[in-house]
Amino acid sequence: MIRRPPRSTLSSSSAASDVYKRQVSTQSTGARGTVSMEYFIVELEVAPEEAHASRGHLFLGVSETGISFCDAEKNELRSFNFTDISSWAATKTNFAFTHGTVEKVSKFVFATEQAPEISDTVRAKVNAAYAKLLSK
Repeated sequence: MIRRPPRSTLSSSSAASDVYKRQVSTQSTGARGTVSMEYFIVELEVAPEEAHASRGHLFLGVSETGISFCDAEKNELRSFNFTDISSWAATKTNFAFTHGTVEKVSKFVFATEQAPEISDTVRAKVNAAYAKLLSK
């Protein structure tokens, strides 16, 4: 069987599209200093009013310490430490997380074809952080 190289389209079925949607960066500079972060293209669908977040496409960054909303240049716009995230979930086309206190919980929902991968990445980062805490 002859294998073709990936097409350079953004259709959901192309391999090139998958590379475009998930971009790994070794460094990102933001509120938490310079950290390693994995980026996913998402569309913010639901956000609490007090977040003053504009709906639309953005990079969702996942690092060793939390989740960040990033602009087109991958600069952090807002970040959430894993210690403040109470839960996260994924379906085939949506990723969501909640943060806050028992008295006030806020929920963010994103449309993305990479939802299961984002959830797996968050789980791996949380597990690594927890293991690091236990080893001290």
